[in-house]
Amino acid sequence: MRLLDTQTKRLEPNEFHGSRLPQYAILSHTWEHDEVTFEDMQDPRVARQKEGWSKISEMCACARRNRWRYAWVDTCCIDKKNSTELAEAIGSMYKYYQHAKQCYVYLSDLPMGASILEELPHCKWFSRGWTLQELIAPKDVIFFNEAWDCIGTKQDLLDTISTITRIPAPLLLHETSVADYSVAQRMSWAATRRTTRIEDTAYCLLGLFEVSMYLNYGEEEKAFTRLQEAIIKSSMDLSLLVWNTSSKEQAKGVLSILALSPSRFLYCSDVKALPQTSEVSWAVTARGLELQGNLLMLRPSEPARGPSFGLLAACYDAELQYFVHLEMIGPNLYARNGRYEPEPLDVDIAQLTMKSKPSVPSVIAIRSSQLQNLSSYYLQIRTSREIHINTAAPNRFYNNTEQAFYFGVSSSCIIALEVIIRGKIFNFMLVVETQQLKLHFSQHEESDMRKFFAESIEHDDLETWKYQATHLDLYTGEREPIMSYLENSLRKPVSQSVQKSVRKQVQE
Repeated sequence: MRLLDTQTKRLEPNEFHGSRLPQYAILSHTWEHDEVTFEDMQDPRVARQKEGWSKISEMCACARRNRWRYAWVDTCCIDKKNSTELAEAIGSMYKYYQHAKQCYVYLSDLPMGASILEELPHCKWFSRGWTLQELIAPKDVIFFNEAWDCIGTKQDLLDTISTITRIPAPLLLHETSVADYSVAQRMSWAATRRTTRIEDTAYCLLGLFEVSMYLNYGEEEKAFTRLQEAIIKSSMDLSLLVWNTSSKEQAKGVLSILALSPSRFLYCSDVKALPQTSEVSWAVTARGLELQGNLLMLRPSEPARGPSFGLLAACYDAELQYFVHLEMIGPNLYARNGRYEPEPLDVDIAQLTMKSKPSVPSVIAIRSSQLQNLSSYYLQIRTSREIHINTAAPNRFYNNTEQAFYFGVSSSCIIALEVIIRGKIFNFMLVVETQQLKLHFSQHEESDMRKFFAESIEHDDLETWKYQATHLDLYTGEREPIMSYLENSLRKPVSQSVQKSVRKQVQE
């Protein structure tokens, strides 16, 4: 760490590390035109000609009045041409401010005599990404206006600052630590802040989440994705998944599990982490986010791509839980639907039927207002040793390990299977129509099969959404005989809803 001598206003020739680090004051500000750089400081005459020199001079004067021999200013105490030094400084920035004895906040756009209540919220210092950690990390923070007149300390201005930043007062006073707040809450504090470089949107939050990552200027939004992946590796806080969607994302429908920027967490200031006792684990893989946790089977009130599930991800208080909404888009593969925003649900978790799934690469939240008239199906085939399910369709609804279909319908859905019973192959269909399960066989009056399925098929009504089936994969090699086959099996005309679904599938 390089430090300024507040008497000579020159950089100390040697860097300080560890126990050799002396007491120092630190500056927090917004960068302006013509700041003094590390290269400028090598020649005092050049440094003093810069517009930013007055800022350094006033800062050193404040430090001397408080008997601090050393000071640190980000514009001139980092050799930014040295990539290793720059990376170390960015990764250690939170600690730099945390260890400082005093932090001086210079508000260059706060006029002399301005009303604090009226003008302070409009200062650009409160809108910059880097200044978030510079407010939270140091305990002793003093604010100055454009003329370097002291306008108060962090304690003096506590209520105003807490209102502007939405940061809880106990954290600002260091009565609590950042670890006491969920990932979503911490992200919400950065939601309205901006940085000049897109990558710094992520890099300025490293200390707040106590993670590290390599710097790669040029990767733009990918930096924030890597930040979230780093958080996943170091935390079990699922509130990272509870974020809001933009109008463009809502139009896309299926989204990534991870947010594009902190702005998506604007309304997450009250989202709390689940107790650490929750049975959940997650990891970043080449496929996406592999997550093992409790899933509630859902059925949306509008057409969806496949079965829907809800993942308990965060809580509001002891009775309100946040769910994220998953759509199955393949075997053990899910996607987040951007049509919904997260809300706490007034639901007794103990009364909900939960199904554990091994892989969840993508998620979404659901609204409490949509949890009405709930109904869905979980269909499981229990087999003996003599019976083997060879093929099942639609396979994206089918979990081979559990021998179960996860689907929801309000009118109709068709499932096809190839089953081997005592060495003989049987093809049949299951038709779910008007919420009733019926079996239809391609081989007539097979008593063994009828008896087996009468005993082995169970379907559960779960507390979930209504769902109109839109995808039917019929397990058959023929197209023309499909309708007549169904009519013969049913021994009655096929309903219009089933005919429409089948014709659509045949046309496709």
